[in-house]
Amino acid sequence: MERLDALMQADVLELCGNAREAARLREQSIVGASENDVICYAYTLLWRNVTEGAIELLEENVALHPDSWNAHDTLAEAHAQNGDGAPFSGSRSVRLHHGEDRRAAGGDHV
Repeated sequence: MERLDALMQADVLELCGNAREAARLREQSIVGASENDVICYAYTLLWRNVTEGAIELLEENVALHPDSWNAHDTLAEAHAQNGDGAPFSGSRSVRLHHGEDRRAAGGDHV
């Protein structure tokens, strides 16, 4: 959660005109952030209509967590908000999510 707090602090720095320090803090915070911290931060970008930044961040997150339905789902949401859709990421999310449900129930692997 500390990394998420630092990302939000970077946003405040940028809003106050300190873009250089904001970029430094943002870069430092993203490295090693958990999958969920990145997703939470990406949602803050989406809520502020910074969709291109969110998409870039979420694409990196998907590359780091290719088997995460949540990472793919959030990327698909960002593309949808941007108006360009992401059928691969969205369909991958559904397949991964159903696979996790089946494994949790003791069923077959997808």
